[in-house]
Amino acid sequence: MQLKDKPILAAAACAAAFVGVVYLARKELRRWGLLNSHMAQFRNSFLLQQDRLLRIRDDFIEEAEAGLRGERSSCLMMPSMMDVLPSGEETGDFFAVDIGGTNYRVILVSLSEKKGEVAKFEMEDFAIPEEYFSCHANRLFDLLADSLVTFAKRHGFTGSKTAPVGFCFSFPVKQTAVDAGTMIKLTKKFDNEGLVGCDPVQMLQQALQRFKSPFKVVALLNDSVGTLAGGSYEDSNCKIGVILGTGTNACYAEQTANIRTLPKGSRFRAQMVVNTEWGNFWAPSLPITQVDRDLDGTTPNAAEYPFEKMVSGMYMGEVARRIILRLAEDAQLFGPSVPDELRVPWALTTPALAKIAQDGSWLLSGTAQVLADSLHLPAARCTFSACSAVKEVCEMVSRRSAAIVAACLAGLLRHIGRDGSKGSMQPTTITIDGGLFEHYTAYRSFLREYLDQLLGPEVSPMVELKRIRDASSMGSAYLAAAVTSSAQ
Repeated sequence: MQLKDKPILAAAACAAAFVGVVYLARKELRRWGLLNSHMAQFRNSFLLQQDRLLRIRDDFIEEAEAGLRGERSSCLMMPSMMDVLPSGEETGDFFAVDIGGTNYRVILVSLSEKKGEVAKFEMEDFAIPEEYFSCHANRLFDLLADSLVTFAKRHGFTGSKTAPVGFCFSFPVKQTAVDAGTMIKLTKKFDNEGLVGCDPVQMLQQALQRFKSPFKVVALLNDSVGTLAGGSYEDSNCKIGVILGTGTNACYAEQTANIRTLPKGSRFRAQMVVNTEWGNFWAPSLPITQVDRDLDGTTPNAAEYPFEKMVSGMYMGEVARRIILRLAEDAQLFGPSVPDELRVPWALTTPALAKIAQDGSWLLSGTAQVLADSLHLPAARCTFSACSAVKEVCEMVSRRSAAIVAACLAGLLRHIGRDGSKGSMQPTTITIDGGLFEHYTAYRSFLREYLDQLLGPEVSPMVELKRIRDASSMGSAYLAAAVTSSAQ
């Protein structure tokens, strides 16, 4: 090669390199343009504007009031038959049994003469042994009774007098009295013969009698009613109880005259707790996306509980995973190929989503670590740009949940005249229990933000969102106290 040819070759090499760089740059720009286009679509679907939230609020009110009238409604608005709530003036020793999932607990509260003061509180948690998910119902209730009797003896209960018990039984039950109901269907892992059609109170009472114990089950309730009772004992302004955890539900104090589904001729006090069963709420205003429809089709209860599938801790992580998978497939979020683990249903949990949404680490290293732990993504794939998109997805899913819950809470507040729309505004407390609300700090902030937005600056300071840990369990004992006191 002659010396004069070298500059020509060098120039050609530089030109080729430049062309390659330009090609890669254009390819990257196209990829991120596609990603931004997809992200914009998801933002439009998940970040809800005020007008949409107001429509959801109004639709929820319409469904709730139809349910109260006994008309067709996605919200069952089931009367709890509980027409008394704790006032804080109850005294004595009261027990509770709380079962609703893979665990159960027994509780003892000693209420002092001082208003609203708990002199003693004891609680024990138990995992339900696997065999009890499929045994005969009698054995399951014997397990609960045995645990309560043993627990009571351990804490000095002599059994010399009758001890009232509140029974928190968080399964589908048609309540027929404060202390009676009929189980409608099996849910969760339970597949026990003799459970459907039984009266849970009668079953537990018979089991306690087999142990020759002096306990009397005086109240049957679910976890949302227990949460309201837990808040009511501490705060007379508490009018709504909410569960925001793996599942979701809400109950509130309703004027008994508005409940048209009560048995004719029945007599109750002026107010009664109504269980909304809002997990099944549906209205055209709900922002159901194709991601939600695809997820719904994979669940055992397809076409049911649309609200719960959009807002609860059971589903939020999976909603986010499906969006991230769509971005990986359509916009090469993690490069040319889609990570195998990202295709695994339920691989991204809601606790993982919460960590990502709240990540404030340098260059989002915390998000990269969660992706490595949950989806086994190598560090090379977890670029800052990819982590930024994933973080935004997790926050969008969380914000949508909080916004929809806030809209329905605003609807309940308006229905009971506690949103300032009917004149003077009274202080109102909403008690909330459940892991989603308890452990996810940013979620609590999102919920407060959207509720403030819906209620406005004058009304919002009058509404308190109060977190009470174990409110449903404690509330079960408090309700036993309230029912006992009202009967005297």
